[in-house]
Amino acid sequence: MTSENKPPLYPVATRDRRCPLDPAPAHREFAPLQRGRIWDDTQPWLVSTNALFKKLIADPRVSNDIRNDAYPSATPAFKELRVRGGLSTFDRRDGDEHAIIRRIVMSHFSPKQMNAIRPAVQAHLDSIFDKVMAGNSQIDIVADLAYPFSSVVLFELIGIPYSDYDRLSVLAYKLVNAASTPDQAISAFGELKAYLADMLDNIGPDQQNGVLAQMANEQLRQGIMTRDQVLDTVSLLISGGYETTANTISLATYALLSAPEQWADLRDHADDVSIVRMAVEELLRFTTVTHFGRRRVALEDIEIEDVTIKAGEAIVFVDDVCNRDPAAFRGDPDTLDIRRDARGHVAFAFGPHNCAGNLLARMELAVFFSTLAKRMPNLKFATDPETLVFQETSQIYGIQALPVTW
Repeated sequence: MTSENKPPLYPVATRDRRCPLDPAPAHREFAPLQRGRIWDDTQPWLVSTNALFKKLIADPRVSNDIRNDAYPSATPAFKELRVRGGLSTFDRRDGDEHAIIRRIVMSHFSPKQMNAIRPAVQAHLDSIFDKVMAGNSQIDIVADLAYPFSSVVLFELIGIPYSDYDRLSVLAYKLVNAASTPDQAISAFGELKAYLADMLDNIGPDQQNGVLAQMANEQLRQGIMTRDQVLDTVSLLISGGYETTANTISLATYALLSAPEQWADLRDHADDVSIVRMAVEELLRFTTVTHFGRRRVALEDIEIEDVTIKAGEAIVFVDDVCNRDPAAFRGDPDTLDIRRDARGHVAFAFGPHNCAGNLLARMELAVFFSTLAKRMPNLKFATDPETLVFQETSQIYGIQALPVTW
């Protein structure tokens, strides 16, 4: 097959600099279901509408098991993590291997648990705001608010000393950065697991402060989870648990400041729980930080859209395009509208493998934007937005710095 006849490459890193929160223009050209081409020149099916996303990704004939040789790894580093690095987190499994550990994880992220920790989350955020507002009137949303907030909440939930944040954040970033080499990613994953193993070995039988200690005493010592399952699960929570939230906060703040009428609406209703909740769903839809797609493999032949996805063929779900599907959302999906009913978005995927931490993320975002609107009502860009630099090489889309005045 000549290069002219090859399916389009996915993902294409370059976005339109005039609309940096929109999907890459090349991705907009995809048909609802068509062949694409990824970094290793394999040709998975690309899914680009909201309805097809939900129909296929929830189909039991579609697998998320990375042990399948046809699994379309997002990067060379991720493939080597699977092959050489021992990556075996529960979210990359199917059936009982996935469901049993997922139920355990979900018990730590239940509505009851989120309501219980919300006052502490608010207290952490208030303390961070107190600190930054005692200094200069210009701050960086990314470094001064988004990362400190999302990481301190997650670390406390897991039971990790926040003093280790600098070390662990470097390891977590190497795991999501598409520019990481396979050796860098494998080394980072190994170091992260070794750090957690040392903590695990020092947990006493009566210790209950955090997810790691609770898993050690309630699952590991009871024979419900293995040592590797505990370490892999907590590694997953660290590597994926605050990068996504921090980058959503940063991009959502950028989106609100780019749409002053939306920021004003949120600011004027910062104590209205229903409006804040709607705003959070819309901001999740509009930003969609996972911009390398969701990846799966067909276990059986699937007849859909007048084509046959054959058993063993790979599928990539183009979630940022699906979240801008005009057939799925009222009004113009390329316009931010915090009063839109955006609950049909797929920012947390869909079906049995939807994000286990979605309630934590939603709660953090609601607390953050309600507080931001009340404490910094006059928030504005401190620099020309066109000069901002976005993180296009990371599997988690974000912004390097967002200077603002308040």
